[in-house]
Amino acid sequence: MLGRVKVALANALETPPRVRIGRWRLFCTGLAVDLAVIWLALFWSVYQRVGLFRWLGIDYGFHFSQTKTLWSEPERIYDLAALDQNLQTLVSYTTEPWHPLAAGPVPYPPIFAWLFTPFTLPSAPVGFLLWTVVNIVGAAYLAWLTSSLFPSRERVWVGMLVLTSFPIAYTIFVGQPLILLACAVAQCYLNLRAGRDFHAGLWLACLFLKPQYGILLGTLLVWKRQWGAVAGVALGGVLIVLGSAIVAGIPALLSYPASLSNLSGLRGIGTVAYPEQMVNWRALVVSFGPNLSDRIGLLIVLLLGAATVGAAAWSLRGPWMPEGPLSLPWSRRPFWLLCWPAIIATCMGPLF
Repeated sequence: MLGRVKVALANALETPPRVRIGRWRLFCTGLAVDLAVIWLALFWSVYQRVGLFRWLGIDYGFHFSQTKTLWSEPERIYDLAALDQNLQTLVSYTTEPWHPLAAGPVPYPPIFAWLFTPFTLPSAPVGFLLWTVVNIVGAAYLAWLTSSLFPSRERVWVGMLVLTSFPIAYTIFVGQPLILLACAVAQCYLNLRAGRDFHAGLWLACLFLKPQYGILLGTLLVWKRQWGAVAGVALGGVLIVLGSAIVAGIPALLSYPASLSNLSGLRGIGTVAYPEQMVNWRALVVSFGPNLSDRIGLLIVLLLGAATVGAAAWSLRGPWMPEGPLSLPWSRRPFWLLCWPAIIATCMGPLF
């Protein structure tokens, strides 16, 4: 038996590199297909058990209720009581219409609710379907952008793995807009590589729709003295703030920061935050330390976040070379910019 194992190992080691790479691509492609089937089965299973907007499409429901509030009582778009009133119109699409839906805040500036209006004009299921199509198209675009950074022979399986990854699939599942923000970050990266710093900043300004994502990226641009990109971010931010004031009024805009504070802390403050479902240190601390006090748990999250930021800053030390070849050492690769959304989500967990 031992002799057979030795022979098998020897044969594996003697396999030509091209064959091993081909097998690896085949394995990754098969894994992506399996993940796609698993996700589709999960979507259908959850729909069969609870219907829409209780888990499947829960964030779409929050966006729906906020947009409806915008067009009826704009000054109350961050008032949980007003949001709950509009949210309950969706309870009939669940399998338990007698059980109210749990309302939650929408931590986006008013301009987002205005832009979301087309997806609330048809019936809610149709609107969610249209929103899902937009997210799937965005995911395909993001997969294409990402795979374009790899050799042509690797692009198919890289794109498939991006499409079936947990962050992408779960974002589509709950109906969040984060895929579209990821596309904006990818465009920011590509424009930085092309030397179009101002355009890169404009793309990055899209993160003002969820400003905690842009704090560290903005700090990075200032640290590296990329003033063209900083100017683009500033202009985009001003446009978002002005647009929010125009569509919802100054009182609604001034109440926006409170919606972020409602999601702060370790477990949120009396809201539907679900920190255990987040992809960050906060989720790990909540899951593995359920008995920790909020103060101790938050301190651990902040320390872990600080370590993450320190590691990222160390990797980005030295001269700014966004146009450099991707074959540079990891400590200099501009590809790190694509990793920053995950880093930001990690270190900014308490504000998510």
